[in-house]
Amino acid sequence: MENFDALMNREGFHDKNDVPLQAFYLGVALDHASLARARSLNGDPIDEVRAEFTNAARCTLKSFTMAYDDSDSDYQGEKADLSCNSETIMIRGLNYALMAADFELAEALAVWFRNRPNGLRMDIEVNCYVHALKHALLGGWRQAREIIEDPTRCLSGQALKAR
Repeated sequence: MENFDALMNREGFHDKNDVPLQAFYLGVALDHASLARARSLNGDPIDEVRAEFTNAARCTLKSFTMAYDDSDSDYQGEKADLSCNSETIMIRGLNYALMAADFELAEALAVWFRNRPNGLRMDIEVNCYVHALKHALLGGWRQAREIIEDPTRCLSGQALKAR
């Protein structure tokens, strides 16, 4: 994945067309997930299915680290497209990691979920669900339960602190 930017942008497509690099990673994630599903339906060995789901989760993780991790070689900073870091994208990525039976990857992905700095978020129930899922994957069962039982805690930010 290190050379993905160079490969995808060799003709300057995403720069010329103002398409965020994160969107390319998410597109590749969908391709890997589709291939994993096809392999599963075809009866391919489970290791091959899981390998594709792992690749899908890694591409999703890359979209989040590009936005939030300033040590990422492709860090986007203020250029980051925060729509590529929505609640449903996180849910998809976590599903990919769990389908791959890669709990460490699910945990690595969960760490990066946060309310977007621009304040946009989905319905409160969806937003709180993802925060609860994040806490559950990171071992914060009590916080996860509090968020699910009382979404107003999610709104106020009381239960959103990660470990």
